[in-house]
Amino acid sequence: MILLKRKQQKYGKNVKVRLASKEILSCKIVQINEEVDGSRVIFLETSNYSQELINYRKLSMDIIWWSDEGLKIPNSAIQKEGELSYVIRSRAGYTDKILVKVLRSNNSYSIVSKYKTEELKQLGFTQNEIINMKSISLYDEIIINPKENT
Repeated sequence: MILLKRKQQKYGKNVKVRLASKEILSCKIVQINEEVDGSRVIFLETSNYSQELINYRKLSMDIIWWSDEGLKIPNSAIQKEGELSYVIRSRAGYTDKILVKVLRSNNSYSIVSKYKTEELKQLGFTQNEIINMKSISLYDEIIINPKENT
């Protein structure tokens, strides 16, 4: 039983749970009860590590609601051009418009990655454009709130 104030939980959703021992379990939300104060009690079901879990009266754990791998970028650095997103990278005094694929966003940050060649072809880019396209990488300096003429 887990008591939370988040409203994003859904019955039947698969989540991961990280135990204090750093083990990660796959779980399924099997029941959600609404409480009087607006919080929710969530019941999780797992078939792994059941013997280890019943040895304890109280467990400390982290719930991993979603997991994406990529670069964490402030939303204020991401610009939209139609359906595509990009950032402005500053390197050695030069600025480049770098196309990024937004995987997940919240109010402050987005997790982004590079597009694969096949995805760029589906978006309508030519092979020559793809070859000459620059990509974002770790430790790149990006401009927050870039001006339109940059």
